[in-house]
Amino acid sequence: MCCKIKFMKRICLFIASLFLSAAVYSQSADVVTEILQSEKATYGQIAYLSGVRQKLINDDASYEDAVNIMKSKGAVKKTVNADDVIPYADISYLYLQIWPKARGGFMYRLTNGAPRYAFIFLREEGYIDQHAAPTDSVSGQVALNLLSECMNAFGGYDECMDMQLTDEMSKKKARQIAKEQKAAEKRALKEQKEAEKRAEQEQKSLEKAKEKENKKPVIIEKESEPEPEQEASEEQKPADSGQFLHRDNSKKEPQENE
Repeated sequence: MCCKIKFMKRICLFIASLFLSAAVYSQSADVVTEILQSEKATYGQIAYLSGVRQKLINDDASYEDAVNIMKSKGAVKKTVNADDVIPYADISYLYLQIWPKARGGFMYRLTNGAPRYAFIFLREEGYIDQHAAPTDSVSGQVALNLLSECMNAFGGYDECMDMQLTDEMSKKKARQIAKEQKAAEKRALKEQKEAEKRAEQEQKSLEKAKEKENKKPVIIEKESEPEPEQEASEEQKPADSGQFLHRDNSKKEPQENE
């Protein structure tokens, strides 16, 4: 519970900075809300956050414009697209580009700012979970949380002052985002339970049908017996062995010539 409160406080601070320092970082609340609700942060989203903060693009620029700007600066590979999931290492590198004076550790300086060592530096400083890897993908919430950590660590006095929650509208927006996120989680959990229930019902139906099929009696059809031959009629019956046919003696044998 304490960790959740701390996390939401960081998000609130970050959102407050967006509204209260509009001249410095004034992307629309809709973009921030979209990033917060993203399951996995993309190159377009992180390039947008970094580009607006560096004043390389306007806050009404598209994700594609932000990625193209970063490509022209050599900050991201030419092959990436705005919708591609971005790994932790590239997120760390794009964030450190916002504050060029951030030392970034010995290996980071030695390699002229390699993304891998940007990640290692932020992890060693405690801004990234110790069990995370450079190739891991993160949610939009985690990406924004890391940005707020960097703003606190590397930002100037004015930027840190802007992080104070003094605007009631910012507080309200933060609560609204948290509420929407919680409602989305509840809906997802409900849909998951309903899907599991349907799957369980289907499994039970299949088992019942199988059981019913096994209990069904097997009917063995008997082979039809040949019908007995009808007894021969009296006329067709042969004469008894004791009877003899009478010889026709009507014809007399011819007399012998005298």
